[in-house]
Formats: sequence, C-alpha cells, structure tokens
Amino acid sequence: MPAPDEERKVKPTGTNPLDHLAAARLAAMKRFPYYRAAILTLIPRETRGLGTLGVTEHGVLMWDPEAAMSWTVEGLGTVLVHEASHLLRRHAARRKALSADPEQFNIAADCEINDDLVAAGCELPEGGIIPKMLGFPDGLTAEEYFRMMEQDGGGEGGQSKEDEAGNQKQKGGAAGVGKGEPGPCKGKCGGCAGNPLPGEAEAEAEVAGGRTEAEMRRMSQTVAEAVRALGEKGQGTCPAGIRRWAAAELTPPKVRWQDKLARIVRGACAYRTGAVDYSYSRTSRRQAGVGFGAGRPVLPALVAPRPKVAVVIDTSGSMGEKDLGECLRELSGILSAVGGEVELGACDAEVHELRRVSSWRQAGSLLKGGGGTDMRPAIKALAERGRLRPDVAIFATDGMIGDPGPAPAYRVIWCVVGEHPFACPWGEIVEVT
Repeated sequence: MPAPDEERKVKPTGTNPLDHLAAARLAAMKRFPYYRAAILTLIPRETRGLGTLGVTEHGVLMWDPEAAMSWTVEGLGTVLVHEASHLLRRHAARRKALSADPEQFNIAADCEINDDLVAAGCELPEGGIIPKMLGFPDGLTAEEYFRMMEQDGGGEGGQSKEDEAGNQKQKGGAAGVGKGEPGPCKGKCGGCAGNPLPGEAEAEAEVAGGRTEAEMRRMSQTVAEAVRALGEKGQGTCPAGIRRWAAAELTPPKVRWQDKLARIVRGACAYRTGAVDYSYSRTSRRQAGVGFGAGRPVLPALVAPRPKVAVVIDTSGSMGEKDLGECLRELSGILSAVGGEVELGACDAEVHELRRVSSWRQAGSLLKGGGGTDMRPAIKALAERGRLRPDVAIFATDGMIGDPGPAPAYRVIWCVVGEHPFACPWGEIVEVT
C-alpha cells in the first residue's frame, strides 16, 4: 500500500497506535460491511521500521506503528481494505503462476484493487496508483495490467506525458516509479508480490504459520456470499469490480463430466473393492494354522460383496447416433468401475431389452427403440426384479423424458447427453457436454 501521507499527518485523539489500528478496523468494516470477514482474518504483527503496511499470503498483517499513526482513521481503514483485497484476490499465488517481476506485478495488482476503492468513494493516500495514471482503462485484472506495462516498457525509464485530457501519465509505471525503484507498496506487500517481508519468517512462526488454506478459502467464500447478498437486497453501492470478483468466487469450478460420473459410480460401488466383510460359508485360508475339529475355532473368510448395477439407455427417437455412441462409451467405463457385468436396459416408451452384459460390444446390438420417451416403465421394471433389483441404476438419456414419477428404492444417476435442460427432484445428475 502507498506510503503514509507526508503532507497531511492527522493524528487521532490519543496516542496509542493499537487503539488507532482498532479504530481503523471498525471504520473499514463500517464502510465495507461485506469485507468484515477478510478484515477480521488479518493477524496484526507489529513491525517497526517497515514504513508501511504489508500482508503475507497467509493473512499476517505487518504494520509499522509510526506509519499507521501518520494516516487518519479513515485513511488507515482504506489501507486495511486494500491489504485484505490482496488476500481475497490471491495476488501472491497469481504472481507466482505468472512468474512475474514482483515490483511490477505489485503495481498491476494495486491497479486492480484501487480502481474499485475509488469507485466506492475512498480517498487513496498519497502515492496510491490507479489505472488512469498509467493510461490504462479501469476494470481489468492484474495480469492484464502487467502485460500492458510490459508492452509499454515495464516501467523502465518511462517518460511522463500528457493524455488528451491534459492529465499527467507515466509510461509503464506510476509517477515516481522508475527503474530500480519500488512500487507503491515499496516492494513490501507480501500478499501481493509474494516476497518475504522483513521479519515475516518470525511472524509466521509466532502465529503458527498464519491462517490455513482452509481458513483462507472459508474467508473468501464468506466475503463473496456477503457481496452477493448485498446485491440481492439492492442495498449499498458495491463497486462493479468487487461484484465481478464475488460472482467468479461463487461460480463452481468446471469439472469434466467423465470424472464426475466415475466418482459417483465408484462411490455407489465402493463396497465391491477389497475384502470388506466376513462370511462363515467359507473358511479362512488361515484355518489350517489353527486346526480343524472339536474345540477349534472357525475362522470366517473375508469376502467382497459385488453391487448390482443397471444401465438403462434411452433409445427414443430424440437420441441421435452421437448421443447413443456417448452412452456406449460410458458403459465401458461403468463396466470397468463395477468390475463385472451390469444389467442393461433399452427403453423408449417401453422396455425393449433387460439383460446382463459384460462388454459394450454386446450392448450395441440390444439398443432397440425409436419411439417416444418415458423412463417410468424401465424404473418400474427394475424395481420389480426382486433379489435382482439393482443397488444403483444409471439412466443415460437426452433429458426429454417428461415426469419420471416417484423415486425408486434404489439409487439413481441420470447421465444426461445433449443440450436439453433436465431437472429431476431425485437422483444425481451428470451433464455430458
């Protein structure tokens, strides 16, 4: 964060730096209520002589009492929000992934944060850098700003010039930031640049390594949910950049549907693998060591129950050759996960086939149909198979099946191919895209 405001050293009532820091935290949480979890996550660690504030990627806030007292309560609160933003946006990890120069990426990260603070009505301390100072537009990511700075010369000897509005701007860097000079955070913002701060090793040891990765993820989720809740209520004026960050944070990661289907099938059939139960119908291989006959204990054998799995393929007219091919390919993976045979069904508006198969090649000749779509006959047929009723049934369909009826007594996985919307109040859904 920028160095203290040398021109306007407004000290608060009292002279206790800790009280000043506490007042700044309260001011920051009042102005940015959705940042409360992030601000409270910071672990203050007094670091005299640092000359500014910095944060490690594990949430340790390095703060210099003299520097903190040089800011107003509101100004120090803005600095705290700035440092918390480095944590929320994971700038240290992003810089390492880019293998970027720490000082230059620090400037780019400040641009990503500070334009949102200005949009929220905050007054940045002297030296605070915003994209317009570099001739860049607002609302970009740190990576985009970093690449634009590289194209403009990376801040090495950039010459100040006027833009069309007559404002001074510095090519490739902030005013006063040239070759060999630190960026706005003085090169000391560990949470941004990923560099060790003075005394950081001792600070991390003192607070048992700072926050854990789980704590950091939970904090980010809490802040993102608070931002979304504020938007849903139509309250406050949360900057667009923060709203975009929250939306991205709450968007679940894209998972390959093949991996998801394999995970669900393995979970449903987990008890098949390994020796997981005992049976007295077979004696243990160790029985010979104990002996046979009266007075000798009977050792049960370990067995692995094999689940009963059914795969029903939708063979209605809406299923094209590509969709059926996808279903057959997944059948091969299901057979591998189960480790044996599965009950294969072919159904459009009625059940045409229901027999055991051990390979996808056998299944290819059984896919009969071409009429309308209704999975209820297949669901009912499986439920009525008595001892052969499946433990789990996988229905491969394009989703155009209408009302599937009530949930059966066995577990159901819907493997939906194609692009038709599909919703079912029961069963697990895997979308094949």
